[in-house]
Amino acid sequence: MHLSKTNIIIRKFAGFSIVGFVVTILSLVLSYVLLKILATPLLITYVLVYGGTIIISFFLNSKLVFKTGSNVRNLIVYFLVYGVGLVLGTIIVWIFSLILPFENWVLVYLVIPFTLLSNFTLSYYFLNPKKS
Repeated sequence: MHLSKTNIIIRKFAGFSIVGFVVTILSLVLSYVLLKILATPLLITYVLVYGGTIIISFFLNSKLVFKTGSNVRNLIVYFLVYGVGLVLGTIIVWIFSLILPFENWVLVYLVIPFTLLSNFTLSYYFLNPKKS
């Protein structure tokens, strides 16, 4: 059965979202513990947690979603893609911290939809072996 391009994108987005959900749960737990319980600085914590979970996400997405393999080139591309998401998320969390009355650990959660769309779009474009 031949899947349409739209169906392929939807399937990959679903897989990417599932991997993202698992990694996000880890990220949220770490963010909560570090920001709420240990009171670590917001931006430093955000950057370290985000960066640390990229590696787990890379291995899961390269094997299960994009099926590209875990080679050095793909890891570099993945880090660049997520670097864009990190910059975007850092800017948004900073803006949110200025305009929204929520605790820091909540602000980090609010950034997720923005980074999800950015990361999927760039990952699909740069890591998808078949762009048909």
